[in-house]
Amino acid sequence: RVSRTESKEFTFRASKIKKHPQYRASTFRNDVCLLKFKEDIIASDPDGDVQMACLTDTLPKQGSGCWIAGWGMTSFDGETSNRLRQATVKIMDKSYCLLNSEYPSSWIKREMICAGNLDNNGDGLTDGGVDSCQGDSGGPLICGIDGKAALVGVVSWGNGCASEGFPGIYSSAAYSSTYNWIRRTVNPKTTNTVNRALDWILNFF
Repeated sequence: RVSRTESKEFTFRASKIKKHPQYRASTFRNDVCLLKFKEDIIASDPDGDVQMACLTDTLPKQGSGCWIAGWGMTSFDGETSNRLRQATVKIMDKSYCLLNSEYPSSWIKREMICAGNLDNNGDGLTDGGVDSCQGDSGGPLICGIDGKAALVGVVSWGNGCASEGFPGIYSSAAYSSTYNWIRRTVNPKTTNTVNRALDWILNFF
């Protein structure tokens, strides 16, 4: 959030930040951290509009439609948005992403997800036109899993914004080792699927 021009905004201060122990700034590997708040974020909304997405270890199939949101730039090196924006992106499996993008294969690690527009015009490159951008980092990649909104990943990096051949790259919260690290960190005693993050909120640098 960069302004107070929208109604029903809330401000919280993190009481604890937990960075993934294997995070690598040079490659954006394990680009995830957890933020803990003293306040109950859900209860802070008197109208009950704020809802929590589930945590899942299910990766959506190729071509699945998911949603992103943020206050980031509306074009590369452009202006940030004063209101929350959202867009629909398509999930790409790694082989499709590498075949239809201009990213070197060594850049896309196993815990990363490509998402954007598929190659709808058949020119061999993913289409541009929809993407996250600067200022959106840490924003959610939400997908429908078993009829529920699930946090599959968050905005991590990309080359430009919404450019042909360069889909957005998201750090996967559903990737097995990341998912298990989140579970252990949020609640070390649990062995069941974590469908709520208690007072922890997933975020990415």
